[in-house]
Amino acid sequence: MEIKPDFILIPYPVLIHPKLTPRDKFVYGIVYWFSGMANGVCTATNETIGKIANLSDGGVANSLIELEKFHFIRREFENGDKNIRKSIIPLITFKGGVHGSVKGGSRMREQNTEYTNTELLPASPLSEARGSSQGEGEDLEVVPSDDFTPSRALQRREAKERGYKGAETNPLLAWGEARVGRRFPNPLKQKRFIADMLRVGYSSEAIKEAWLELEDSEWWLKRGFDFADVAGQIGKLKVRRRA
Repeated sequence: MEIKPDFILIPYPVLIHPKLTPRDKFVYGIVYWFSGMANGVCTATNETIGKIANLSDGGVANSLIELEKFHFIRREFENGDKNIRKSIIPLITFKGGVHGSVKGGSRMREQNTEYTNTELLPASPLSEARGSSQGEGEDLEVVPSDDFTPSRALQRREAKERGYKGAETNPLLAWGEARVGRRFPNPLKQKRFIADMLRVGYSSEAIKEAWLELEDSEWWLKRGFDFADVAGQIGKLKVRRRA
């Protein structure tokens, strides 16, 4: 029986970070949730995290790379072998009513909140307002962050930030639509999974080969599939990554 969270907590510094996509932030929340079950560390595999986030293994791997790049997580490996991960440690946690970075992380404290690695964080509108000469009792105008942007606009931005280059993804998207005989209702989602597979080293031909293997399965034909399913299955199929 799979256990899934009732809700996901995403610390404010992660939520407002300008270089992270909504997907990266969601992955952090899942890592944080798992860490609450295992003494502050997450031992879940990319596949397990991906099942909760509805992402491919490659998509989870890319988000973890981004989160570690900005020092929001630390990954630990077996004897330095980066192919065997022991755990993921979230570097912003919520303990005793305050957010606090784990031992060994750099900190900046603002009132009751402790943040790790705030170098790239934009100033909070409320923090700026506190330091201004605004009179007591006046209304504060809070400008919503990008996380209140409509989901479709966020998807378009994510595509741009992640580099879903049409020259690489569009031919495969068109090829897949030709195979199913219709246009996909969610082309950006399809391009995201195509881009994930390309990014982790699968060639266009390998992706097509994986698609055709699913086509050969009566079960998959009856169920129906798209590039999201191909991304989820390609690691289990006998296809080669590019050299």
